[in-house]
Amino acid sequence: SVRAALSGTLVICTMHGSSIQDALTQCISWMTEYDGQNYGASRFADALEIIVHQDLVQLMPTKKGLKTEFLMLGGKDGLRNKIRTGTIAQIGTDINTQMNNANMLMRFNASGQSIAHHP
Repeated sequence: SVRAALSGTLVICTMHGSSIQDALTQCISWMTEYDGQNYGASRFADALEIIVHQDLVQLMPTKKGLKTEFLMLGGKDGLRNKIRTGTIAQIGTDINTQMNNANMLMRFNASGQSIAHHP
């Protein structure tokens, strides 16, 4: 699937993990077993675009809700380098920043303001 993603094919896959960092660690482990210590993590970092993590959380005694977090890599070489070098623990700050930015955009949209004019 990584080879296909590197060639431009959209690959969507699912796995179980307790967090985005846990999923990244597991994928890097699989890739290094397959491609070698440094090469596997590098290829994985080059192929990855987004990770979405969902968790069913208890909101009230009888009600559960879905908590969603994401990490979008896009053109962010700093995030890709963290994956290549295995410094996954540091990605938590990036996740929080992206989630805060998304929440701000959602608040602008919910208030009826056009988000297209906000930098």
